Amino acid sequence: MQITETCAECLYNKQKEETDNQAYLDEVRNILDNRAQTDTSPYIVLLINRVRERYFGAGPDYRELKNQYNDMVLGMEDALRSEIKTAEDPLAAALMMARIGNYIGCLMFCSWHTNRCSV
Repeated sequence: MQITETCAECLYNKQKEETDNQAYLDEVRNILDNRAQTDTSPYIVLLINRVRERYFGAGPDYRELKNQYNDMVLGMEDALRSEIKTAEDPLAAALMMARIGNYIGCLMFCSWHTNRCSV
């Protein structure tokens, strides 16, 4: 998923809500302002997290939680495939599920990253 202006501004504003460290915010703004058109949201978040770690140290490790949720969704794979195959428009159903996954991922990132739930 390519990053939109709206998503870029949200990412910057979330950082701004967490800190007033201007040097850090300037680096985040530089990443967002100089991103390539082909850069994806996960890539931009990776770059921001690297800068964040330099300024504030390592953040929480979500690997275990991520694996737990990945396993949960993988357990739903057969049912989701079936739903797509039997849909009136299988392509539209698949695209809708992909969008839902992206939105959930973005919301979870924002919630974890800011230590608040915004869902």
